Amino acid sequence: MTSSVDIVNRALLLIGMPKKISAFTQDSVEAQAASIVYDNVRRRLLRMAPWGCALKTMNLTYISSVVGKIGRAHV
Repeated sequence: MTSSVDIVNRALLLIGMPKKISAFTQDSVEAQAASIVYDNVRRRLLRMAPWGCALKTMNLTYISSVVGKIGRAHV
């Protein structure tokens, strides 16, 4: 399986940066930038299309409701 560090190294290569990182905690400009943006970019990409492999579903627990308060407009 491709790791997040591998993905970052491929992205660095695509933009013309031959330097590779070994971990997000590495003390380099590339690693620090990757640790800041990687998770946000990954989440945005997953939301862009209906990926079947990136879905997580769960049952929600019903807590309670107040009778007569839903759907009424207060004027």
